[in-house]
Amino acid sequence: MRAVRVLLEALALLRARPKLFLPRIFTTLVYTAFLLYLSGSLYEVSLRLQQGEVAALRSLALSLAVLTPGILAVDMLTYGMYASLAEQHRRGAVSLRLAVEEALSRWRSLFAIGAAALLFVGALFLLSGMALTGFVYTRSPIFALTTIAILLLGIAAFAILFFFSVPVAVLESRGFLAALERSATLGIRRRGEVVMLNLFFVVLIFVTMLIGMATQLTGAVAAGALLFLAVRLVQAVVYTYVSVVAPTAYLLEGEDD
Repeated sequence: MRAVRVLLEALALLRARPKLFLPRIFTTLVYTAFLLYLSGSLYEVSLRLQQGEVAALRSLALSLAVLTPGILAVDMLTYGMYASLAEQHRRGAVSLRLAVEEALSRWRSLFAIGAAALLFVGALFLLSGMALTGFVYTRSPIFALTTIAILLLGIAAFAILFFFSVPVAVLESRGFLAALERSATLGIRRRGEVVMLNLFFVVLIFVTMLIGMATQLTGAVAAGALLFLAVRLVQAVVYTYVSVVAPTAYLLEGEDD
């Protein structure tokens, strides 16, 4: 498996099967609705807090506690679908219905993988944030180097542990721990390529986030709304590509064995 080959094969798959963009467009719409709700709720809660209504904050926290697992579940089921869709493409016809059924059959493993990945990323941001705070207050290069080291090592560890986990869970019908163990084995074997692919993803996603932030700079409401929707569409395309690369790499790994 070569990283460039993986990226090109994933791109070829998307060009050959435009319907593969549909699941990510759907999840992007779900995330957009969630972000709009969150933005409106935060604004309303800030106004109520100024009036001393603490109950509004508890209500928002409860809503997030209910909605967040649902959003995570939809997201991980979509990732699971792409593992199935990539394999279907190798066999011939592609069925979104079959992909949904296969992903749903592995929902426990997928949800557990998503929750574990979320906790891992949260811990990574916490540790790097602490080191960055130390740099801000002391201006010591040691804290700056520590921040960079934490991020790079964290990304490498995340890549090795999680990169193949979703394809393994769906295509090999493995449970949560077995999927992570198998993913780690494959990740260690292909650590150079896997880490490089994930660094590529980080840069790609970071650029799309910057584009999204730039849409907030416009003063016109209509133009801002159009730019927001355009950026969300771009993000859907980018995240579809990211979703397809991992199962493509997994399937190529099987061909190379």
